[in-house]
Amino acid sequence: RAAFLSERNDKLAGTLREARGQLGTLKEEIERLGQAPSGYGVFLGAMTIYPVKDLAAAKAVFSDLLGAEPHVDQPYYVGFSAAQDVGLDPNGHAQGMTGPVPYWHVEDIEMSLKQLQADGVQVRQPVTDVGEGKLIAKVTDADANAIGLIQEA
Repeated sequence: RAAFLSERNDKLAGTLREARGQLGTLKEEIERLGQAPSGYGVFLGAMTIYPVKDLAAAKAVFSDLLGAEPHVDQPYYVGFSAAQDVGLDPNGHAQGMTGPVPYWHVEDIEMSLKQLQADGVQVRQPVTDVGEGKLIAKVTDADANAIGLIQEA
């Protein structure tokens, strides 16, 4: 009887060790899946800013197009939040914008900019505080596509 119980105990202990190993593997997988993706920091969404010459006219067009009033309405910037964030910049042409610029929301703009520079982009606007702690930067890729980065305060 003692030998039988000892054998069952050993078998149960082995099963428990195997289950513990499987739980450890499962825990590691859950932790891996819960981590932010590698690469350019954490992607938080995107917005597009259009350079405009007539802010009032552009605001009317985008209000009609998006079926919404702006959530930011200032002389230096008008912003909409509809299917995506859309901004109108009356100073964009003076700053060299020739068309819309998609801005990618990132957690760490400095790290993201360094990683993009390592990939060969050209910095067109270094990290700049545009007010209330919001940071932006602009780069162009090898095909001259404008790419913006934005980090909320």
